[in-house]
Amino acid sequence: MDAVGWGSIEEYDLREIENSIESYTFVAHIRDEMGLLVGYVSAFSDKAFSIFIGELVVRPEFQGKEIGRQLLETVETSSLSTGY
Repeated sequence: MDAVGWGSIEEYDLREIENSIESYTFVAHIRDEMGLLVGYVSAFSDKAFSIFIGELVVRPEFQGKEIGRQLLETVETSSLSTGY
């Protein structure tokens, strides 16, 4: 979040972040070859009509490289979209 200007790392409480992530039924991420988190998406679904994206975040230096598209495609092909 800090990398995209959504507050600073000092402002976040680790437990709050863990609670937020655990609340979603789906979380996917992409890391670079060194293990750096470059993007992630969180989502949940009613498994009938809608999939809701909680957050889609891509580090600025990786934007424009289809990371966000890949993450959204992962949501579309996940078990969240079953039942339609």
